[in-house]
Amino acid sequence: MLKLYHAGNSVCSIKARLALEEAELPWEGVELNLGRGDQHDPEYMTLNRAGVVPTLIDAGRVLVESSIIIDYVAGQSAGPSLIPSDPYRAARARQWCLRGLAMHAAANTVSFASFGRLPMLAKTPADRDAIYARMPDPDAAAKRRDLVDNGVNSPRVGAALAILRQMAEDIEAELTETKGPWLAGEQYSLADIAVAAYVYRTQCVGLSQLWTDTCPNMTQWWAALTARPAWLRATEPWLNDDQLAVMDLEGRKAFAPILAA
Repeated sequence: MLKLYHAGNSVCSIKARLALEEAELPWEGVELNLGRGDQHDPEYMTLNRAGVVPTLIDAGRVLVESSIIIDYVAGQSAGPSLIPSDPYRAARARQWCLRGLAMHAAANTVSFASFGRLPMLAKTPADRDAIYARMPDPDAAAKRRDLVDNGVNSPRVGAALAILRQMAEDIEAELTETKGPWLAGEQYSLADIAVAAYVYRTQCVGLSQLWTDTCPNMTQWWAALTARPAWLRATEPWLNDDQLAVMDLEGRKAFAPILAA
């Protein structure tokens, strides 16, 4: 059986769980507590040297990076095919996977510029420094420090919002081209899985205005995607209503003035 190391509200973990559920594959989950620093445990880091989630184990073989994981899972689907039958659309789906790096960086930025910085600000400066020191990627640590210290005043925020706005515009354009209801047309696919978690995090921090006002096809696509049973199985068991309320409140407080400007 596939084993997935994941974290409840991690966007990349949501991607991996969604792929597994849509592929109708049995899997065993090992949930890590990122706030406690489980991802930096030496034993876990023998599996994932970057100290991030998710990590997928298949018969002792290790895969990291969520876009690689969802492509691998899609190729093994026990249910309807998740790889578009049209080679061009299959390539386009993998382009969405490739864009995951930029979309993730943007989602990470808006998260830690708003609700994600609150637990860190509650710690002493010495405790915060100790957390940054445990992060294996010094660039990621520097980014985290900047966002915790400066919030939406960080210059990273403007760039992140531009990426997320472009994401919405490109989803709208793709749905217009394929005539939907999914990014590859009639077939729900890897393309939809690749972007769903990033759209979700954008919504969670009060930024759905990036598409609701100007992207009618995307708005309809998102309503259909979040009603799918696999989406509900991939999200509801791990998402805490109180946490989601904080994300929405802090996101709206942080970004409403920027959107209104």
